[in-house]
Amino acid sequence: MVKNVLLTGAEGFIGKRLKFFLKSSGYNVKSAVWKKNKNYKKSSCNDFCFERINSQTDWSNAFKSENIDTVIHLAARVHILKETSKDPFTEFFSVNCQGTKKLAEEASKNNVRRFIFLSTIGVNGNFTIDAPFSEKSKVSPKNYYSISKYLAELELLKIEKQTGMEVVILRPPLVYGPEVGANFLKLLNLVNKTKFLPFKNVSNKKSFIYLDNLCHGILLCIENKKAGGEIFLISDSMDISTKDLVLKIAESMDKKIKLFSLPDTFVQKIFYLSDRPSTYDSLWRSLEIDSSKINMSLGFKPRVSFDNGIYLTVENYLRTINQKN
Repeated sequence: MVKNVLLTGAEGFIGKRLKFFLKSSGYNVKSAVWKKNKNYKKSSCNDFCFERINSQTDWSNAFKSENIDTVIHLAARVHILKETSKDPFTEFFSVNCQGTKKLAEEASKNNVRRFIFLSTIGVNGNFTIDAPFSEKSKVSPKNYYSISKYLAELELLKIEKQTGMEVVILRPPLVYGPEVGANFLKLLNLVNKTKFLPFKNVSNKKSFIYLDNLCHGILLCIENKKAGGEIFLISDSMDISTKDLVLKIAESMDKKIKLFSLPDTFVQKIFYLSDRPSTYDSLWRSLEIDSSKINMSLGFKPRVSFDNGIYLTVENYLRTINQKN
């Protein structure tokens, strides 16, 4: 029997690739598309189109005509580089927490079997010190985005307890792959445009996950009985320093760069004085993830190696630049 899946955020970086994975695996996908997304096309309204996600969103039409078996909720208000809202926390809370709650309530009313929620490793914190984060680590969200995601997790767990609809929560680190944006794109631009970079003595350890590996993990969460009611941390299971990451990117670009060092205390002070502590955390601190739970429970293994993932990401980046020029 073909399973019917409702996928929110279907036009985003992760959603577009996941939609391809789902269809290739025999799923019937109904996309939930934000009309203001740059990739939105009017013809896509044979799926479900929404103006906004919050506590007032009417999801009833998303469940009409199909027996939706699984909801995969990717859509979210993410980090905004140039925040314009006078009350950003309210905006994050409205979309990521209340909007998720409303969708889950509607899903449970329509007999959805499983609700898969893409959260963030930021729920556990911005960096690790002595040990990798695991599902047993305490939660310690540090920014509005992560806080709103954690609050959404709590609401989902309440709904699961009240209705019996199975909830699966995934907390990935930074996702990379072709057409990546946000912070990873900024790093690609930095390596491409800068010959001298201050990472010579940076020996941190960072976890990442390649786009296709994340999609594969989500597919496992749809069918595997062991996934129901669980929280999983998921990564490529290969940690790397900022220094080595930058060198791998440069190598894939066939670009020679020179690394130099700066005193850590000096760098930290500069970023904190310029009100950019998150940039320091992402480049100089460690953020390691222990993915052993999803590996053992669901048999998850990254199908694309880190080296190959970086190569494919850089290849797409360079091709895009050449097309623009």
